[in-house]
Amino acid sequence: MRHDWIFDVLADLRAYAEQNDLPALATHVAATLRVAELEIQAGGAGLRPRPDVLSAMGKAKQLRRPN
Repeated sequence: MRHDWIFDVLADLRAYAEQNDLPALATHVAATLRVAELEIQAGGAGLRPRPDVLSAMGKAKQLRRPN
């Protein structure tokens, strides 16, 4: 598949976020991996992510960096 490289890049980014205490980034990247998988499997048909993916993304938005 011509898109395989993107999974490697996103997995590396998620691992970096987890190892460097960046939980919001790790959550977003995990959701992005799932969305990429769905869209690529569908041939780019524009599938929408599942509600649990959207929920995870919303929770990550609520995390804020301390002042």
